[in-house]
This record gives sequence, structure tokens and C-alpha cells, in this order.
Amino acid sequence: MATHTRAFVARHKHGMVISVALGLVMTVQAVIAPAFQGDAATLMPTGQALAANCMQCHGTNGMNGGFDALAGDGAADTFDKLKDFQNDSGIMGVHARGYSDDELRQIANYFAGLPTS
Repeated sequence: MATHTRAFVARHKHGMVISVALGLVMTVQAVIAPAFQGDAATLMPTGQALAANCMQCHGTNGMNGGFDALAGDGAADTFDKLKDFQNDSGIMGVHARGYSDDELRQIANYFAGLPTS
């Protein structure tokens, strides 16, 4: 290898290694990310994933918990209640404030679609 080539490689080897590694990571990410995104949507709908925290008090699938059952309640009514809770200082206020309006709608739609028995 010529002297000037060795000097160039010596000066820039860390940058070249980083560039190659970054290129490899980006290639792998581009190949596997779509597969994971598709699988995640298939495994659990977004509303169900967002409502997972609700199950602690309202029971599995919004039934048989220590508090009000949520399964089968109208989506609009549930959304309105969750929005009202955002102004509450209690535990439901803490939970409701953790979600955007879109996320609250997804949660409300999820519970509305569940059977009541």
C-alpha cells in the first residue's frame, strides 16, 4: 500500500468504521422494521394496548374489576368521561392526563367494542 494511502487510512479509520457500521445498522433496520411494525399491529390493537393500564381497576376486558365495568359502554360517552377526568385531581385524572385525545378515543372505541358478558 502506498505511503499516502496508509496515512489516509490511519487518519480516517475511525470515521470509516463508523460509516460502515452506520450503513450496516441502517440496512438491517430498513429490512426488519416493517416486519415488526406489521406484527405489532396484528398482535394487539392500539386501543387494547393503551387500555392495558385500565385493567388493574376495571378488570380484564373492562369487566369484573373493583370499579365500574367499561365493556360495552358507548365510545362517545366513555371519551367524554375520560376528557372530564383530565380536570380531576384524583387517580383517574392522573391516568386521563397521560393520554392525547386520539389515544383516549382509541381506548373508548376499544371498550365500546367489547362484549358485556
